[in-house]
Amino acid sequence: MSKENQNQSRIKIVKKNIEIKKQANAAAFLSEKTGLSKKKIKAAMTKGAVWLSFNGKQKRLRRATSILPNNSFLSLYYDTEIIELEPRELKPVFESETFSIWIKPRGIYCAGTKFGDHCTINRILEVQLRKPCFLIHRLDRFSTGILAVAHSKRSARVISQQFRDRLVIKKYKAIVHGLIEKKLLLDSPVGGKEAVTNITPICWSQNQTLVSIDIQTGRKHQIRRHLSEIGFPIVGDRQYGSDASIDLQLASVFLEFLSPETKQRVSFWLPKSLHPRL
Repeated sequence: MSKENQNQSRIKIVKKNIEIKKQANAAAFLSEKTGLSKKKIKAAMTKGAVWLSFNGKQKRLRRATSILPNNSFLSLYYDTEIIELEPRELKPVFESETFSIWIKPRGIYCAGTKFGDHCTINRILEVQLRKPCFLIHRLDRFSTGILAVAHSKRSARVISQQFRDRLVIKKYKAIVHGLIEKKLLLDSPVGGKEAVTNITPICWSQNQTLVSIDIQTGRKHQIRRHLSEIGFPIVGDRQYGSDASIDLQLASVFLEFLSPETKQRVSFWLPKSLHPRL
């Protein structure tokens, strides 16, 4: 199956499950099937737009010189608009041998798509650090803040288990529309699952409130949805009820958990200059 749409500024080609009937060089094979140059195919592979299916398993195929096995299938998801995106260099808050803490800028994804993953935070860090990077938790694309990344499977398991057991302390700050004058406990389900959000007002200005947020669960868009449901959408959150033309005013500002190395609790703050403020 293929889909091709070409204009002056954008080329998009999708070819799914091309059968490999005999061994072939990956870049040469895709160049022949798509008409794209080997240079463009290599760039697409490096950036995660090529997938190999073999023996019931599917994975990204990154090496242009890979030899495709018989009875496998190759898929290409090529979009120049995505391929031409440039990853941003990220700044560490803390680094150790088996885990590190980073500042995720607004607009950076925590997960890739079929069309690529070179601008996702874990792939950026894999290239930047030249070692394995396992994402332990996620932040919304349009939010910013501190994020924990593991560099070994054991470290990823240890920290991830703490998230599941609700032993990790997470604090956020946000600016919302409207005046919140007292602490709130929000516990409506998100996606059919339990979700608990604690809201504490910090200060007010011109019908907006700066709030501190603690969450006991980590559902998708939990904070944004809970605040929108009670009539206090986050400033800049166009998906959940704000028409502001500025960035989403939500940041992960604090993280605390048990270090997989020292077995002691460690805590990390986002630099104050990056906190939302009225």
